[in-house]
Amino acid sequence: MLYSEIKERENRFITALKIAFPFLLLIGIFFHAFQLFPYTSVNFILLILLIPIYVYYTVYLIYHGFQTTLIDPTTKTFTRMEIMTKIENIKDRENTTIIFFTCK
Repeated sequence: MLYSEIKERENRFITALKIAFPFLLLIGIFFHAFQLFPYTSVNFILLILLIPIYVYYTVYLIYHGFQTTLIDPTTKTFTRMEIMTKIENIKDRENTTIIFFTCK
């Protein structure tokens, strides 16, 4: 597996964690809501409002994840923006050599 594909999997795994953790928190709040908060209609409405907010958050993260992919789907290598950020993050610029080559 290419290094770029490994980084893309890491990126998608982090996105999945960003989706799953609030879901577990939401389930925990629903099961313990009446122990944590007094039973009023305002609290019930606020708890119900958490569901569409979480759905919007999930859809946004999925859509954003597809828009900000790290690899080009055709070549399976990093996109131009990702290569530029990797070049900018090089600390020892004087002793670093970057080689781009194409095999056909």
